[in-house]
Amino acid sequence: MLQRRFPDVGIFVRSVFAVLVVFLVGCSSEPVRDLDSSSNQRGRITSGEPWVNKTATQVDDNLEVYPFSINLPRSGNYEPNADYLLPLLRNLSQKELYRLKNGHRLRSAYRYVQQISSKDNSKTVLALKQQGASNWGYVTTSIGRSGIANAFVVDQAGNKHYVLVIKRMRICLVSKAAGAPKWRNGKWLFSENPGVFECTGSARLNVFQQDSGFPGLLGPYFDENDTVLVFTHPAELKGMLFALKRQFPQLIIPRV
Repeated sequence: MLQRRFPDVGIFVRSVFAVLVVFLVGCSSEPVRDLDSSSNQRGRITSGEPWVNKTATQVDDNLEVYPFSINLPRSGNYEPNADYLLPLLRNLSQKELYRLKNGHRLRSAYRYVQQISSKDNSKTVLALKQQGASNWGYVTTSIGRSGIANAFVVDQAGNKHYVLVIKRMRICLVSKAAGAPKWRNGKWLFSENPGVFECTGSARLNVFQQDSGFPGLLGPYFDENDTVLVFTHPAELKGMLFALKRQFPQLIIPRV
């Protein structure tokens, strides 16, 4: 009887040994995670990830981007040229930031004439005239349905910029036009030579200088079809937002 059992025990022992070998080999082949290398990725995000931290988001060791709230006055005097056009052209004429040529051209060679009267609640047109020439210029600002404006601080090692990001809004600077647009029978009419256009809020035109870092520094805070305006002082951003809100009361300004 014992001689019959010994072969069965041997088979059993050999089977257990084989299972242990397979298990140990499998464990040794599993890659070991480098905790140091994975921790180095902490704080880095890609453009496809949402930013949910409302206080500050650190993109790298020298850059932080975070939203901030702006409390606008409910009322106040507003004059299109002084409160909107001049600050806008001054901002867009910064050659270290923007690639636009019409900003400087309209600011230096043209003079404000008037805001074209219309019943269009989604567009404003400010007309300018070139000095000593027959050319016209104009600035159009258009807002789509549910236009939204957000403000952000871009802090690069203590060097701060204040950035206004507006969704569903486009600002066009136009020079060398034969005439200013007119509002007739419920629509806008443009001259046969409408001029040279430069517009924000278009994926086809990057309005920023390549070495400025914008709008890429905003990461996922912006979309390529947004209008992005960069300021060096928060008061400048606040003034621009006030002017836009007076033109378009439907503009949404979320509270952070």
